[in-house]
Amino acid sequence: LRILSWNVRSLYRARAAQQLADELSKYKADITALQEIRWTGDGILEKSSYSIYYSCNPRHHVLGTGFLVSRKLKPAIIGFNPISERLCTLRVRGRFHNISLINVHAPTEEASEQDKDMFYDQVERALDACPRYDAKIVLGDLNAKVGREPVFRRYTGDHSLHENSNDNGQRIINFAVAQNLIVGSTWFPRKDVHKATWTSPDGTTFNQIDHVLIDHRHQSSLLNVRTYRGANIDSDHYLVGAVFRARIATFREVATAGPAKINTEALKTEQNSKKLAVELDASLANFASSPGDRMPINDMWQHIKTH
Repeated sequence: LRILSWNVRSLYRARAAQQLADELSKYKADITALQEIRWTGDGILEKSSYSIYYSCNPRHHVLGTGFLVSRKLKPAIIGFNPISERLCTLRVRGRFHNISLINVHAPTEEASEQDKDMFYDQVERALDACPRYDAKIVLGDLNAKVGREPVFRRYTGDHSLHENSNDNGQRIINFAVAQNLIVGSTWFPRKDVHKATWTSPDGTTFNQIDHVLIDHRHQSSLLNVRTYRGANIDSDHYLVGAVFRARIATFREVATAGPAKINTEALKTEQNSKKLAVELDASLANFASSPGDRMPINDMWQHIKTH
């Protein structure tokens, strides 16, 4: 299962959603968590090859989170919960256990302590609302530099792009410790070029601020997390991809039996068609001796088929 995350900066422009879907198809994305959609309201945008579940500000084109789901995975979606323009959840039916995805867009490092506290309170409530035995994945733009501090290695691994955590990074670590999660995005060894998730406008500064967290019970199911720098949707964030070992419940369309076909090939000869006409007249005569005694048309047709 390929689960991706991308701060797209905006989908509030002509054909942006289709451009995004085309770009994600190159990476065989099953589900992509989106940040900064910048639509309004919440709902589901249905297209032939994908669906977008979105949770945005009710009036203003700011922020906005959502999920783009591929057509093949759509039947496995159990439910979508739009919580705010910074937070939404999606539940996917698995064969052995279901998967709860929590899409987040955290306040920036410069935001007030109050805003950060309120945000993490919301995320904690969303995580607590997930069914106990679901695999739980928190992913998105967390605006956080997670460091390589040895004391937290059990939760963060040792492969972050950054040596020291900033305030938002420390909040992620505290959240992971409290909720028994691991920061999967800093867990796997890879080149620095595949760790950075954001670049400055002048292209000189690179940070790893988009993350994927998973509950400790299902940590072994997370096979890899990396960035894809080739994906382009005019954003300053790179596409983040996670490979998750899971079997998704499949749904097959059951074909319904149509009406039985009558072989009319024999009626093409004049002899057989005349014979049928005679037999049909005889059958109809058996139904009633007068027009008032005639059977309902459905009963008449049933009689003809069985005699």
